[in-house]
Amino acid sequence: MDKKSVLKYSLRGGGINSISVIVRFVLGLFVQIIMTRELDPIFFGQIAFASAVGLFFNNIVNSNGDKYLIQNKKDSKITLDVVFTLELLLALFFFIIIFMFSNIFMSFSGKPYLTIYTKVIAFTYFFTPFSRPRCLYEQNLDFFKAKIPFITSLVFSSLITIFAVYGGYGIWALIMWRISVPFLEIFFLWIQTSYYPKIKWDINKIKDILNFGWPLIFAGTFSFFTINIPYYIFNLTLIDSELQSGYFWLAFQICQYFISGRSIIYNVFFPIFSKISNESYKINLFDQISKVTGLFYLFPIILSIYFSEDLITLVYGDKWINAVIPFRIILISTLVKAINSNVGYFLHSQGITKMAIVNPLIQTTLLLPLGYLASKQFGINGMAFSIVLVDIISASIIYRFFIKKLSGKGFNFYFRVPLLFSIYSLFLTFINDYYGMNIFFRFLIIIIFLSYCYIFHIKEYYIKIRKGIKAI
Repeated sequence: MDKKSVLKYSLRGGGINSISVIVRFVLGLFVQIIMTRELDPIFFGQIAFASAVGLFFNNIVNSNGDKYLIQNKKDSKITLDVVFTLELLLALFFFIIIFMFSNIFMSFSGKPYLTIYTKVIAFTYFFTPFSRPRCLYEQNLDFFKAKIPFITSLVFSSLITIFAVYGGYGIWALIMWRISVPFLEIFFLWIQTSYYPKIKWDINKIKDILNFGWPLIFAGTFSFFTINIPYYIFNLTLIDSELQSGYFWLAFQICQYFISGRSIIYNVFFPIFSKISNESYKINLFDQISKVTGLFYLFPIILSIYFSEDLITLVYGDKWINAVIPFRIILISTLVKAINSNVGYFLHSQGITKMAIVNPLIQTTLLLPLGYLASKQFGINGMAFSIVLVDIISASIIYRFFIKKLSGKGFNFYFRVPLLFSIYSLFLTFINDYYGMNIFFRFLIIIIFLSYCYIFHIKEYYIKIRKGIKAI
């Protein structure tokens, strides 16, 4: 693929994916605000734990055959049939496991009343195989057809959830919010698609798919476990675990809206990078995208950290005040994850997937002891600090041993400026809290801080990015 084509498909794909992310952000935030204002925080903690159990096998069901299909570019429909068959069998098997044994685990955890929610949530296993026709559109860089079912499903799901909230369905409204989007997306996707996958068993192709995808399956499973470690640990360390889990869930969920843009980066650049054969051009493009990502996220994160208490209490209500501090802290992790998200498409486009094991393995190994000790001592705030520390350590290892070998640049090159200034803003916020500064002084301080960031550091960083982009 030549440079002109890269720019053309990047802009087209980026635009369509940006629309889907914006719609998801706006509708998701709107529905979330309604639910958090109408429902008790304890409901959110209960669903967080039920989802952590019910969806435990979800990433094993996902063979990543869609990525294999996009990366290999041949026998697409036959490959799609085999992927569909394999994942359908996996979904059925693990759904039966959850349906039969979740009550035992929930009783052991002291939450037998959550068993029914766990079983209902497990139905989403079937979303994975039935969503696979989408990858044919992604392979052909037809991002509009790939995303329009998702956008449409968001609209209808939001309406259904809002009616459920005001209809007095309580915790079931949260369940509806969780499962309606994927199943409606499947509905609209299968109306649109011109090719319906068939049952086909090809053991040789399955071996190829699993050989490509097993690191991603392993990594996805560990990533899911890592994301949900806080809820498992809170159940062991905190007396009011469901309520505190609700506060932590909100803090984490708001941060997820910030990094929902990661899907734009991966969905657009993975198929494009798969078609680029010039390695030096690919590396330079990766460098500039990574730096632009850091700069793009920096200022919104600084402002969100600084005005976090105003944001949460104004939007979600005073009952969520305990979510403020973990929200501030996890925003640092959000910045790290946003920049780190560029690693996936860069290495996957070259068929390198085994590195995906390293990141979640490091995170799980470190977060289990650190998160347990920190939450036992400092509650959900301690867990938030542990997550940031673990994310920084794991990212530094990934860039040291994988990216630096290809680009010649390590963690410091990609992360130093955005990470330092976001940490500075966190300390500045805690100082403001300690001295109880009024709104005038708070605005004055943040204006001075942002001006200093831009004039003495960000401006130079921005100039270097522009030079790098011109060199592409």
